[in-house]
Amino acid sequence: MNCVPCFAGTDSVAGASGCSFCTAGKSSEAGSSCTACEVGKTSGPGQAVCSECAANTYTPEEGSTFCTPCPAGLESGAGEGVCTNCTEGSASTPGRGCILCDAGKYAEEGASRCLECAANTKSVSGSSTCTACPDGSDSRVGSSTCTSCAAGKAASSFSSCKQCPPGKYAGQGAHDCAVCDANSYSANAGSSSCNTCQAGSESAPGARICMEIEYMGAVWRAVESQDCNQACAAISKTCSSAKMSQVLSNTTIMAVAHAAGVACTSAEAIDSPETSFAGLGPSFVRQSGLQSGDCSFYDVDGNWSARCDRAGSRFCACV
Repeated sequence: MNCVPCFAGTDSVAGASGCSFCTAGKSSEAGSSCTACEVGKTSGPGQAVCSECAANTYTPEEGSTFCTPCPAGLESGAGEGVCTNCTEGSASTPGRGCILCDAGKYAEEGASRCLECAANTKSVSGSSTCTACPDGSDSRVGSSTCTSCAAGKAASSFSSCKQCPPGKYAGQGAHDCAVCDANSYSANAGSSSCNTCQAGSESAPGARICMEIEYMGAVWRAVESQDCNQACAAISKTCSSAKMSQVLSNTTIMAVAHAAGVACTSAEAIDSPETSFAGLGPSFVRQSGLQSGDCSFYDVDGNWSARCDRAGSRFCACV
């Protein structure tokens, strides 16, 4: 009797009367023995050839019966026995290929997901890191671009745009708030420019108000941070404790805002130019040039009536 070759996907041992199917993980051509599938390939029972694993799956050993999905952060090509890390700027979930991160996100090598850029940073598509917004701009979380600070605000690297305090100002896209020059002021936070002091008044750099009036034989100056000796010396005069004691002793009034555009609360607003307050009388109001709606400022402790060295005093008598 003649021997007949086994069909593909089967084999036999010597002296066998029949052929048997190759077990899963093996294959054979017609007349050949069953052999284990290579790394990156699999087979079911009785297969003539082993099949390649699909992309993003793998088999690490010969003779495998199934393909395993690549873990998160890795990928593979078809028929491969290992998975490799996603490159920087891309990420993957299990069994799916690496995908570039969208603009406003980033990923390091081997990442399982793309992360949003922090506030005040940005990124383009496929980025491995986020870059800081330029000075004078900011951004929200997950941004691809930065926006210039509006006038009256400023920002340095990695910080949000913030309003300039009174006494300072900023144009659009500023990285820092500039101090108002001498003889100018900004009364409100978020100013885009400084106002010029009115005739007959002046200010130090960074002032919120301008003030200089004449009353009872003295020039009365409003100041922000100077003490009264410095304020009076600036106009070649000397601070008078006697004048301050005479007018301001046992009162809480400090000064009256002469600057236009200062917002007054109802408690601060002056009803008319003839109003008498804190014992100073209508003549003080008239001589100071006050108008209805101007603002008065008060010393909260009432304890500076005869002191010329008090830092932060609002009103100084210079003779």
